[in-house]
Amino acid sequence: DATIYRFKQAFEYFWRRTQRCLRYHGVQTSSPQEAFRFAKNREWLTDEGIWDRMLRDFNSNVCSFDADS
Repeated sequence: DATIYRFKQAFEYFWRRTQRCLRYHGVQTSSPQEAFRFAKNREWLTDEGIWDRMLRDFNSNVCSFDADS
């Protein structure tokens, strides 16, 4: 549970930080999918596959973690 919690916190921090950087450059986003898509288009992310897997893992872990509560 602690590992999932740390992963969730790190992922939330990263996507929110990406969102802030995009907003600074005039791009409004409202979800991690949008933020990562724009970051990929701007070539801020070098390995698309890892971010796609992290997003998928985040979504599946958050849903299962919330269901266990």
